[in-house]
Amino acid sequence: MAFLKFVLVSCFPLAAGNSLHVASICRNLSCDSKSHPLLDYDPVKKECLCRAHPCWSDANMVHTCPKPEAPFLNFYYTETGQLVCECATAPHYETPYMTKTKCPGQRCRDAEYPVLDFDDYTKECVCRAHPCWDLNGLQHKCKNDKFPVLRYREEEKDGNSHELAL
Repeated sequence: MAFLKFVLVSCFPLAAGNSLHVASICRNLSCDSKSHPLLDYDPVKKECLCRAHPCWSDANMVHTCPKPEAPFLNFYYTETGQLVCECATAPHYETPYMTKTKCPGQRCRDAEYPVLDFDDYTKECVCRAHPCWDLNGLQHKCKNDKFPVLRYREEEKDGNSHELAL
């Protein structure tokens, strides 16, 4: 089987998981719906799906971030599974699977390593740099403020693996 990598770069107002672990499990899936933009994995059903941001419907509360100094809505789950929604200065989305199931209570606060991920080799949760920041030697960024979330995903076509920075 041939192994080929190529990169497509664009930025969308939607977000997907930036976790290498989730991207590899959910290969070939893209979440392009404004109402369900988060690529996620359901370990009970053993399937990938697109979810709404959990803070958009938190016990009948819709969280927003109206202040310009912290306009981005982020979330995480505590060790007990409680959802925490917060406003942040940088755009970034995790997946509920990573933050609630795989690595509950863990967060990545270092701006250089903001992505919560699961290392399949060590079987530990880790904080990584965004995979699109150094994808095959290229650094990808979102240059349009209206589309601030850089997305990483993987595709497989004709037996070839493709990494994409979107």
